[in-house]
Amino acid sequence: RDAYGGQDGGAADGDGWAAGLEPIRGTCTVVDKPFVRIPVGDTIDPRTVRTLPTLRHALERVKERWRRDPDYEWAWSQLKSIRLDLTVQGVRTAFTVHAYETHARVALEEGDLNEFNQCQTRLLDLYEGGLEGRDAEFWCYRLLYLLAKNMHQELAMALVKLHAHAEAARLLEEEEVVFALAVGRAVRA
Repeated sequence: RDAYGGQDGGAADGDGWAAGLEPIRGTCTVVDKPFVRIPVGDTIDPRTVRTLPTLRHALERVKERWRRDPDYEWAWSQLKSIRLDLTVQGVRTAFTVHAYETHARVALEEGDLNEFNQCQTRLLDLYEGGLEGRDAEFWCYRLLYLLAKNMHQELAMALVKLHAHAEAARLLEEEEVVFALAVGRAVRA
């Protein structure tokens, strides 16, 4: 397996890249690139999509700048653009997980639950696909998010999914998940 396509050859994902479309290989080496939505049906020019080494550099730059100067509008645009470049290239690797985890945390810090939810939904898919990351942390966030939003049916489904997860025994003992489950019990009491 290579850096492009990961485990599923780059099939459809939750970022809007249509199923069945062939991933492209970016050639752009510009580090900072604002997010621009790709209209449905448009052909993507590989010269506008960053290479994987450039994306790695871009993510490190966003993280460094976020620590120094937390400008959410700039960070959101850069992180969304990184995610899009990964998506159109069909990249499903540990780096993809890291990029989504970073964006989810930044969104949480800023209270952007919509963006956070997009990231954490995609992260759960990546974890289920066998990619490693901070899965216990993001299961915790998922459960707390559903509790906070009073999404009882979705919470019940998430709990079923958690218990059926291949790593259920480990996850159910992780500090973050134990905490989220305790909060859930306290809320229901």
